Amino acid sequence: MSYVKNWIRRATGSVPRELRMLLRDESGVAAVEYGLLVALITLAVLGTIISLGDTLSSNVFGDLSSDMGAIPDG
Repeated sequence: MSYVKNWIRRATGSVPRELRMLLRDESGVAAVEYGLLVALITLAVLGTIISLGDTLSSNVFGDLSSDMGAIPDG
């Protein structure tokens, strides 16, 4: 068991202190998670808009356009 502990000390002792601190640093993890959440929400919203886009264009705006055409010029 002491052989393994000594080997770990030698292996990590050669790594600079800053690199070990960087590997342990978790301060940016929350920002990355929030970024992923925003990306997933954006994809969901865009998917919904794209899938409903043709339906809205043909039904709602088509009816509105035909109703506007029926209004006499005044």
